[in-house]
Amino acid sequence: MNAMAIFTFTSIFLCAFSSSFAASLFRTGNEICVNNLCNSTANYPEADILKAVSKNSSFSSMFGTIIQPTIKLRSRFMDNANMCPTTTLTYTPRIGKNINGEEKTIVNIDGYTQFITVELCGYVKDAKCFENAVVPDQDDFECQTHYVIIRLVVYNSNGELDIEHFPLPAGCYCSYKSDQRSSCD
Repeated sequence: MNAMAIFTFTSIFLCAFSSSFAASLFRTGNEICVNNLCNSTANYPEADILKAVSKNSSFSSMFGTIIQPTIKLRSRFMDNANMCPTTTLTYTPRIGKNINGEEKTIVNIDGYTQFITVELCGYVKDAKCFENAVVPDQDDFECQTHYVIIRLVVYNSNGELDIEHFPLPAGCYCSYKSDQRSSCD
């Protein structure tokens, strides 16, 4: 496959991917859910997961801190403040939907944890770029969530460990809204 074909495939995949997921944060009590990655679930098979992890050491390098966003887009107009307001959260999901929308049990037990850090756009709905700055035509800009795809170790219904890919909000960027169709349309 040549470089242009790879670029085209990646662009098409990312455009389809980004339009099919919307960043969401749900929090109640000790439960945290970000984009269907939740740290709490009824009937979590902790004992079964421990047996599977003990039998298979090939996934041991996957445990620890999985991702910490480093996207920090700054504005030269606002004394190095973020162009878009963000909310950052670190937690250990136990259940989630992979990039195909299939619900998977994520391995997160004592001694075998997978910490993720997510960064969501804004702490208010419809956050604006350059929030407190005087910018002409501010309505032409909007904050959008940047996604990455991460790999997490999961426990399958057949009692085996596997790797699955999950969408994760990992930053926020300021986008210009033009009257023209986007490259994803």
